[in-house]
Amino acid sequence: MSGDSSLACSSNVNAKLTNPMKDTPQQRLLADVEVFARERGLTHILPELKKGALVAQDPDAYLHFDIFSDEDRFVLEDEKKHKWRQTGTLYYMVIMSSLAAAVQGMDEAVINGAQLIYPEQFGIDTSTCMSTASAYEYRFLTYLFQPMVAVTNSWWHLFIARFFLGIGIGPKSATVPVYAAECSPAAIRGALVMMWQMWTAFGIFFGNVADLAFYYIPDSGGVRGLNWRLM
Repeated sequence: MSGDSSLACSSNVNAKLTNPMKDTPQQRLLADVEVFARERGLTHILPELKKGALVAQDPDAYLHFDIFSDEDRFVLEDEKKHKWRQTGTLYYMVIMSSLAAAVQGMDEAVINGAQLIYPEQFGIDTSTCMSTASAYEYRFLTYLFQPMVAVTNSWWHLFIARFFLGIGIGPKSATVPVYAAECSPAAIRGALVMMWQMWTAFGIFFGNVADLAFYYIPDSGGVRGLNWRLM
């Protein structure tokens, strides 16, 4: 393949990644929307779907087509001029996504504090076993098995609890940021999705605070290792 052909192919791929509908003829685009609406049983909102497809193809389409009402034009123009003026539902989604990131970061930190304490209680040789245990424990999260971790009384019980705890980290890390990106308007998508990383860092901070707060808690009520269990 020649250099010019390679460049043209690369440019075409980049264009499709930027906007896959950019070069689609409008008649075909609207016809595809009609087919989609019939197949999905969405014909009752067909006009809205057509408007969405036109704006997805060209953000300024609302200025050129009569299908858009004056109210549609006002809302779309307002979204461009005031990009942070969004619905409460959007910001609720952002808060929930941020909390998911924060608890992940907190779990990453609190388990490090607990690892300073429970090896002695469970008789774990830190020169050999801890590296393996840490590899499975680090970055694992889901509250489904969190209570089980707090009541373990042997290293293998703890290992199993942390192993199943880790099942939650993969789906959560893969789906929550993608869901946030899909829900966010393009103009502020980057900022909202980056909330994930920022609140993960805050969670690590809160986890370290918890480690320090509970580290010197003495055993009480016959519970051995109360401090790391509270962590």
